[in-house]
Amino acid sequence: METTEKVIAGAFVTVVGVSMLGTCSRNRSTQEEYIRYSPQPVPVPPAVDSVDVRAAEGIINLNEVRDSFRATHEMAVFEQRVNEIYEGEQMVVFEAKEVGNGFQLLAREDLDGSKSTTASDDLLFTLSVMGREATLKGHGANDYYKETWLYEPPADAAERVREVHHHSSFASSPFFWWWLLSPGWGGYYTPMARYDSMYAYRGGYRNSGAYRDQVSRNTSYARSKSSSFRNTSSTMSSQRKSYVSKMPSTSGYKQKMAASARKTGTSAKSQTRTSGTKSGSFSGTSNKSSSSKGYGGFRGSSGF
Repeated sequence: METTEKVIAGAFVTVVGVSMLGTCSRNRSTQEEYIRYSPQPVPVPPAVDSVDVRAAEGIINLNEVRDSFRATHEMAVFEQRVNEIYEGEQMVVFEAKEVGNGFQLLAREDLDGSKSTTASDDLLFTLSVMGREATLKGHGANDYYKETWLYEPPADAAERVREVHHHSSFASSPFFWWWLLSPGWGGYYTPMARYDSMYAYRGGYRNSGAYRDQVSRNTSYARSKSSSFRNTSSTMSSQRKSYVSKMPSTSGYKQKMAASARKTGTSAKSQTRTSGTKSGSFSGTSNKSSSSKGYGGFRGSSGF
């Protein structure tokens, strides 16, 4: 009888032991599956609501640039409008050149303030017109943007082209905007005289209600594109990165980015706590953090 009881007791212990091992194995498997498939902390995008961030990273409202280009028939007006839209510290300067059966405009921020196109300037966007097609392409932090539309020249474009018919290469391109044509045209750079006048104008403009309204629209635009700005550090040009690296730690941009980094860290800690709670005795998770170049040139004194 005693032997039988020992056998039964031993069998019970064995069954309980196997059951406990099975339970531990299932718990461990559940923990591993949860950790494997639980969402990892999502990087917090740059604070694009901030003018400091948009200005430092070269973010520009390209929807309004597009609208201005379609509505404007004078280079001086277009240049001024782009500098009204843009929130950066330095001026946006332009270069234009004939390309095939059309032309290309290149817009850069004059990061070194030299008033001339240098290797330090950062390309913000290009605007190309080929035949009856116009394409606006962003660069740097704006690299995500590309839009193409039917190009319609001003109503008097044909007459303007006839006026400069002696420029046969231009006359063969009837959709080349007349405001980029002038006798002896061999390319275009924002003239220094206009640079100075636009700079003076912008100083007053940025203290106006019109600029505050523009900033509000820029903020709405940036919010609508916020997912595109998650990895601006990977699309910023070497010129822009150099410019940003030289900013003091007390600058609005550096402070905003530090706050964004702290927010990312808080998000990661919160995710870790959630993971630990759901997996029982196990806590912890693994985190993974996730160039367009301008080219030199000389800005001449000729312009429009």
